[in-house]
Amino acid sequence: MTPTSSHHAAHLAATALVSGALVATSILAFQRLRRERRVDDLKHSIPPPTGEELPYLVAPTQQWSKEDERSAALAARAIRGDYDDELILEQLARNRVFLSDAGLAALRNAKIVVVGCGGVGSHCAAALARSGASHIRLIDFDMVSLSSLNRHAVATLADVGTPKVECLRRRLRAVTPWVDFDCRNEMFSEKDANRLLEDAEFVVDAIDNIDSKVGLLAYCHEKGIQVVSSMGAGCKSDPTRIFVGDISASTEDPLSRSTRRRLRMRGIASGIPVVFSTEKPGTGKAQLLPLSEEEFAKGKVGELAPMADFRVRILPVLGTMPAVFGCAAANYVILKLAGYPTDNVETKGRDKLYETILAQVQGSEEKVARASMGWGAENVKGLKLPLTAADVGYLVEEVYRGRSVVSGVPTRLALVRWQAPEGKTIKEGDGQKSSRLRLGELVCMTKEEAKVHEREVVLGGKGVEELYGKDIVHCLVASHLSCSVAGTTAMFPTPNRRYITLAGAILFLEWMWVLLGNPGQKDIIASLPSLHKVVNEDIFDYTFVESNVLKHICDSTEWSSKLIFTCEDNSGDVADVRNSILNCLRFTIAAGGRLVAPRIIVSNNEEGSTADSAANRTDVGYMFDLDHFLMSLHLSCPQLNTYKDVDSIPPRAWMHDPLFLRPEDLQSPFPPTGIPSPETWGAEFRNWVDNQTATRTPARGIMVVNLARSPPVYPIPSDEASLAHEFGAFLKIQPEARRLATSTFHALIDKYHIDAADSDTIAENAYVGAFLDSNRATGDPSVSDVTRSSTSLSQRILDETLAANLNVLYLASSDPSSVERLATTASPLGIRVATKFELLPSRDSAALQVLAPEQQALVDYLVLGRASQFMGVGGGAFGWGVALGRGGKWRRDGGEGMEGELMRDSLSRIYGEGGDDEFASCLWP
Repeated sequence: MTPTSSHHAAHLAATALVSGALVATSILAFQRLRRERRVDDLKHSIPPPTGEELPYLVAPTQQWSKEDERSAALAARAIRGDYDDELILEQLARNRVFLSDAGLAALRNAKIVVVGCGGVGSHCAAALARSGASHIRLIDFDMVSLSSLNRHAVATLADVGTPKVECLRRRLRAVTPWVDFDCRNEMFSEKDANRLLEDAEFVVDAIDNIDSKVGLLAYCHEKGIQVVSSMGAGCKSDPTRIFVGDISASTEDPLSRSTRRRLRMRGIASGIPVVFSTEKPGTGKAQLLPLSEEEFAKGKVGELAPMADFRVRILPVLGTMPAVFGCAAANYVILKLAGYPTDNVETKGRDKLYETILAQVQGSEEKVARASMGWGAENVKGLKLPLTAADVGYLVEEVYRGRSVVSGVPTRLALVRWQAPEGKTIKEGDGQKSSRLRLGELVCMTKEEAKVHEREVVLGGKGVEELYGKDIVHCLVASHLSCSVAGTTAMFPTPNRRYITLAGAILFLEWMWVLLGNPGQKDIIASLPSLHKVVNEDIFDYTFVESNVLKHICDSTEWSSKLIFTCEDNSGDVADVRNSILNCLRFTIAAGGRLVAPRIIVSNNEEGSTADSAANRTDVGYMFDLDHFLMSLHLSCPQLNTYKDVDSIPPRAWMHDPLFLRPEDLQSPFPPTGIPSPETWGAEFRNWVDNQTATRTPARGIMVVNLARSPPVYPIPSDEASLAHEFGAFLKIQPEARRLATSTFHALIDKYHIDAADSDTIAENAYVGAFLDSNRATGDPSVSDVTRSSTSLSQRILDETLAANLNVLYLASSDPSSVERLATTASPLGIRVATKFELLPSRDSAALQVLAPEQQALVDYLVLGRASQFMGVGGGAFGWGVALGRGGKWRRDGGEGMEGELMRDSLSRIYGEGGDDEFASCLWP
């Protein structure tokens, strides 16, 4: 067969496929339209129910008990205003003093709608009514069933077979007769939203049907109605994993995942608060029950659902969990309406992660452009991507379920082209350069896998089957075709791509139409971004820490609700403060107490000032991200309760004034290498407390102990190695310093044309970083040299820079003159010295000057952490903190050519005098 005839045959085959797709499309469309027409005719034949008609749909009054009749009569009087308001306020007295008169009044006047009155909705409605809400509309089409009694808030056996909304009204008005319950015994649908949500100030979504849920949330989002949504309580069993946060952050829940995906298709990616559980499924845990073979044999299993498009299979529900979800939702509504200030830490979205991945894709595409177009680094500047952070979020979370397609690993994710591009990857015109990249050409991998894939496949030209094997590639194709998005047909190209693309596009659009049920809805194609370059303004951000090692420690700890620790004396540079806070936290966990959020002593740098610096304290946010700290603690050690400040401690009598303790006081003599047996600290602490309080009169209340700042004392190697880095990650540098560090890093690589990506933890072959101790490292003969030899630290830094074959040196020092002297020495050697002050643009430089010196040092701390090589002095915590955070292991043994060298590995060098390294084993990396 000739090439021409073969090509023609392929065209015929593709055309046949397209024709078949069109026929299938027509048949499916006709069947769906006919089915919808019949359903609409049936619905229109039924008169719409109203609240007034509802009593006639339930059991007649004569079947009620006398108590029910009395409650109904009392409620009728109360609704008419014939009920003493003083009685209402007395019943709500505890809430009144908690929320204040104004807050309670706002709650009583608000019109709240609860959609879905099952396990979650009933507990939410009950909590709202008991807390003071006086206008509650209940919407649900379903009846109370025998199997729902395990999770319903108020239903009894007598209520089985009655509407859930009427059951709630009937039982709750016996408790709160003044509440106006507006019952709507019907299923919520988006087309009825205007009528059902009329005058609503706050909506609670407790629906478990995806279509109704998405319609309700979209309507509230578009109309600006306050809403809180409950995600799935089914198959969940751990109440400590329940959070209130943005829907974009909800995980480990099929209902949440489906809701997010459908809302994203309508252009809604965030802005909806939800109650969700982070509990992961596992072996032996409950899961969606399968249908029996007998039911499948009967055929038409869809008819088993209570309503069209409802779930058929049974989802196991532990009766206690819907109650927690419902009460959490009610709590959120109450505090919002009352304007009550709350310190609850809401789970944040992963926007920063998506921006980081987007920046990584930008860097990858620039490399591809240089390789495919033969360009230099200057040519790819300003390259635009047809991709936004929202698109990245959709691909990572919804298409690839937040996991690598190769290994299934859910951490350190990146997006990379699946195959090497064909032809030109750049489109030029109108004075701009843009990538031809399409969404469907990207797959999700870990950063390490993506780096290998980019080197071997995208840039190296190796086939994916050659790299991964035919079986794995076929498995990837089969498992991800069902997650297609615009452009996915390019992921696995064929010789007849144009024709297959057409057929695939038709089928894709048809199935999207079938699934969404509305051809006019906004889909992912309509929401594709305009071409623009996104600059990641925070490359040092990372998500919350969830340490399984710490969870195990906390599970085995005996906790006391009457023991509270404060950490008020944290001072010094970032490494000193960081280690002091982490030591305090570790001791608090060891003792099983509660923790008041640590505070930092701000140094007074004004000349001639005699102010007591210890009196100038501020919160952790001065240096670190407080929300990240508290949420990571909650995820990793749920048993550890925290307070924002001492004033937040419950108003109970303290046993005494705060006790002051230095941990090293518990063991004498105390070695410089730290507490020899930290596992005994808890018992020794309790003995110390008994001795301190032996002469005091016991009182019921709380014991407060202030852990005074002391040299590092907790020996890190006593815990598992994995805990050290996870524990250190609890303290993330505060956002403004991260932004300035990102700006410094970008300016550094742009100014010196360094090939480094935002996603690199360590910038390979990029620049050397060094920290100069202003009291030691100047090379001045009058100053004791770090190594007690003729070679100063400054000279060692230059020698190491030349040995690394790098010509850019980033310096951090509190003494500008030492930087100037070193720069003068470095210039003839071809080494260019840079500091944050000269790199930052004017706007960011002004922002830097506003910060205190300790805060300015945070920028250096981050930029030095990314350096290809790092050098510092070991007399203080700063140099050790940078080096250990980069993954290094210290060494105490000297050697030939290593005089004064305390630590050396492939990433860092630390120099110092004898004894400088003794406390290194007590520094958190």
